[in-house]
Amino acid sequence: MSRKGNSRHIKRLAMSTFLGVPRKEAKFIVKPSPGRHDLGRSIALVSLLRDKLHYAANTKEAERIIRQGKVSVNGKVVKDTKFATGYGDIVSLASGEHYKISINNQGAVALEKVDANAKRLSKVIDKYVAKGGKLMLRLHDGTIAAAPNNEVKVNDSVAIGNDGKIEKVLKFGVGAECVVYKGRHPNKKGKIVSITEGTASRPMMVELATDSGSIKTVVDNIMVVGE
Repeated sequence: MSRKGNSRHIKRLAMSTFLGVPRKEAKFIVKPSPGRHDLGRSIALVSLLRDKLHYAANTKEAERIIRQGKVSVNGKVVKDTKFATGYGDIVSLASGEHYKISINNQGAVALEKVDANAKRLSKVIDKYVAKGGKLMLRLHDGTIAAAPNNEVKVNDSVAIGNDGKIEKVLKFGVGAECVVYKGRHPNKKGKIVSITEGTASRPMMVELATDSGSIKTVVDNIMVVGE
């Protein structure tokens, strides 16, 4: 009998290094719901609570906490235990703690404690004109936001408040402060010193000046975090 549809689970031995959890403690790990971050760069909310925050002792306890509405992601209560969380998301707990999802130097999930007023940064990966002529932005985490003006471009970053509105635009260009959030140089930070335009067969490249030297990477791997 042939298989129909995608697998509903992931074996730990085959999971992405992004999750950063032990591979041999169990056979499977929860597969995130589709629609937001890429599968290889997301972790299910239940796994985040259990394996990274250690807010729950086991899966059942983590699922109960989520279904009781005690966890918010980017200012919204989430009750989907498999909700995909990834780089840049801010997870808030009923205890009053807030954590921003980042990465460590190995490219695995790391959590930074932030305050309740922290703004999340998202990268603009596409823009389009919606019905009524309104300019909309598609962000790296799969969300859609209304553009504050016509000057926002792909590869810029936007700072978003808990109300989902864009409060600031960080422009992509020479001199901008960036972080490498995926690829071969995870968590490297530096300023853009040059940009090489792409072609039909070659992606746009950027050169960053970091504390440990100059690195080159494709523009898809970086996010602007400052000006």
